[in-house]
Amino acid sequence: MFGLLSKLKRNRRQDRLPPELVVAIENIGCVFRSFYQDDTGDRVPRPLCMNFLGSNPFYLDDEQAVARWIGKRYPELSDKGLQRAVRLVQDRVKNLYREARVTQELATGGRRRNAWMSFTEDLHS
Repeated sequence: MFGLLSKLKRNRRQDRLPPELVVAIENIGCVFRSFYQDDTGDRVPRPLCMNFLGSNPFYLDDEQAVARWIGKRYPELSDKGLQRAVRLVQDRVKNLYREARVTQELATGGRRRNAWMSFTEDLHS
């Protein structure tokens, strides 16, 4: 029992991300200027990162490319640690997209217009 506990604790320590990697992920900045069409025909924005861990600009929506880049910079990461880092990058991109969308809706009045339209639809039904 105690051997298993110490092994689990050791594995958890190995899966920790280096602090400088966590800071780099938190400081990611990206723009959403290009789009692609998914299977349903909707336009999906692509997050372009200008500089992540000393890289040239590249798209963060490709998980394999992000994993290769992080793995190249941090070869000591285990597979679980690498997956965790990629998940953190994807979560950060989602949050940045949400913030950009809210900012755009506030600037163009889209949020007010959508609320008004849903209110008038409720009145007519």
